[in-house]
Amino acid sequence: MPPIIGFGALNLDLIFEVEDLKSLSLKGLRLDSGKEGFGSDEEFGSLLDQLRQHGTLKSKSGGGSAANTIVALARMGFSTKLIGKVGNDEAGDFLLKNLRPAQIDLIRRGQRSGVCLVVLEHHRDRFLFVRGNTNSTLTADEINFDALKDISWVHLTSFIGASPFGAQKVLLDRLNSSVKVSMDPGEIYAKKGLNEIRPFIK
Repeated sequence: MPPIIGFGALNLDLIFEVEDLKSLSLKGLRLDSGKEGFGSDEEFGSLLDQLRQHGTLKSKSGGGSAANTIVALARMGFSTKLIGKVGNDEAGDFLLKNLRPAQIDLIRRGQRSGVCLVVLEHHRDRFLFVRGNTNSTLTADEINFDALKDISWVHLTSFIGASPFGAQKVLLDRLNSSVKVSMDPGEIYAKKGLNEIRPFIK
């Protein structure tokens, strides 16, 4: 089978466990299990400080819905590649290492890597808080479209920024009609509404 492509945010997941989400707070944002949020550096820093005080860091791993899917498929023996962006930092090195055995030649680098705080509450679903960082700067000009002529599937997942959202639309317009497309919109894209994600559905 020709390669399967994943196109989504690539994040360093910091996985914390807390006794009760109610021990945490962010102004203007409800921290409910099963929800996903994003915000400023200050909000991210505030939540991270609270997690260090009230929670336990259980693990650190590579993450992002597209990355999780593509790495799993690669471990099953499929040929896979990722489109995305990581930082020119230690976290970026860590992410690229953890994306193996997926092919990473289409991943670009710049600025700070994206980070996701994964908050696990006992016996309940997790809460996510994402700081997109360099993920949000990815543009269509950074995609090597020549490397995507012989592919079988594209799996799309969400970004916070408008630039990579637009780049995904450009990719869809340039795909061969034989390429199959799957999409996991997540809460971030679902909140955009049907009109915004209609090009993906079509």
